[in-house]
Amino acid sequence: MDDSQTKLRILLVEDNLSDARLTMKALSIAQLPIEIFLVKDGIEALDFFNRNPPFESVLDVDLILLDLNLPRMDGHELLSRLKSTEEFKNIPVIIFSTSTSGVDRERCFALKANFYLTKPMRFEGFSELVEKVKSFCR
Repeated sequence: MDDSQTKLRILLVEDNLSDARLTMKALSIAQLPIEIFLVKDGIEALDFFNRNPPFESVLDVDLILLDLNLPRMDGHELLSRLKSTEEFKNIPVIIFSTSTSGVDRERCFALKANFYLTKPMRFEGFSELVEKVKSFCR
């Protein structure tokens, strides 16, 4: 079995490069068997899933880490589109957002998000995200 078959493939949808780096660093330190793909907004994520250029040869992903506050198409709209598409509706989605709004949380769960985690203010707070991703690796 090659590495691409044994690794959990994650799509990180995040427009803030600092947040993306912190997320990837936390997951790499945890030494999880993962491969991370990064896109910066909902439109680019749809291009990824539909294998539009430059994503023609990407592999399917097993998990989506989704920020809500994105340019061009926000996380709610992307989540709604993915969960209403037969091909993508069963991919687990972890919302990873700075929003602490109960309305955002409820809306995400109504749209079939699997988990909702609030981004921590410090790097040490990424342990909850790492634990959720570990549960998908098992």
